[in-house]
Amino acid sequence: MAKKASKKLTRATFKKKMRKQLDQYGYFNGEFLPDKNGDAPKLATIITRVLNETSKGNTAPALAVILRKQVQKASAGDTKSAEFLFDRVYGKPQQTIQVSQPPPINIEHSVISVEDAKKTLNAGD
Repeated sequence: MAKKASKKLTRATFKKKMRKQLDQYGYFNGEFLPDKNGDAPKLATIITRVLNETSKGNTAPALAVILRKQVQKASAGDTKSAEFLFDRVYGKPQQTIQVSQPPPINIEHSVISVEDAKKTLNAGD
């Protein structure tokens, strides 16, 4: 049986493929490049842009497709999907933590003179 020759992925080919993939999201057309101050775009901006795009074969934005899928899963009994939706719509429930105070520590101290300290130390000899 003849062995298939595997196509080796070179660094140049990899860079070309990555640039093509990133270019479709606007990384190289200037939209997500650093601005004139050198500030990188905010992650929220990039995620919002990607989620608002329509995916192949869909007319709705990716965000709507994801949310519909979560609603379908929650309706079918998936508790994680339901928790995800409720947390996003109503916010996570407040959690209270009860902390009991430890008993107070009493520290007694006294001030003595140097002479008294020497007498106390010498008395032990």
